[in-house]
Amino acid sequence: APTFTANGTVGGPYSVTGTVTGIATPATFSLTNTVGAPATITATGGTPQNATITTAFASPLQATVKDSGGNPVPGVTVTFTAPTSGASGTFNGNGGLNTAAVATDASGVAAPTFTADGTVGGPYTVTATVAGIETPATFSLTNTLGPGATITTNAGGSGSQSTIINTAFPSQLQAIVKTSGGTPVPGVTVTFATPVSGASG
Repeated sequence: APTFTANGTVGGPYSVTGTVTGIATPATFSLTNTVGAPATITATGGTPQNATITTAFASPLQATVKDSGGNPVPGVTVTFTAPTSGASGTFNGNGGLNTAAVATDASGVAAPTFTADGTVGGPYTVTATVAGIETPATFSLTNTLGPGATITTNAGGSGSQSTIINTAFPSQLQAIVKTSGGTPVPGVTVTFATPVSGASG
């Protein structure tokens, strides 16, 4: 009655036979090697990437879970977590939440879709974790304004003001940033630049 240890390859059933000289029919054992416990989780798709605010990122956030032998582990719950403030987003099909619990498929992959929120910024980090695995997978994402965005002088901050030297202009310089659809965008950094010589301020 020997002890038998499975190798690092998942599969089966396969047969192990026991024979004795002079006996024509061997004893046959049907064995199957199954995957081990989850040991690693890595980001295997969807990072880094950009998306226009309030739109879905082009690629799902793909996390792959493997056992210590490098075999994919199906049926494992992966928890994805996005920042709760600032530039971030929500997971589709999860009620617009910043977290999602997704089971790995037969290839050990969990891949939810993710939609940018209305705040421009990044890169920010979304993590994917599995219970018992210390190091999470990380995804680097950025929310952008996208093509067609505009920056214009806001009412009251026109360029037609004048003032006496060494005094403040009567109205603040106001710029407004909008999406291509005309929606004002909060949280965008606007850089104001002045002439470096001659009349300036």
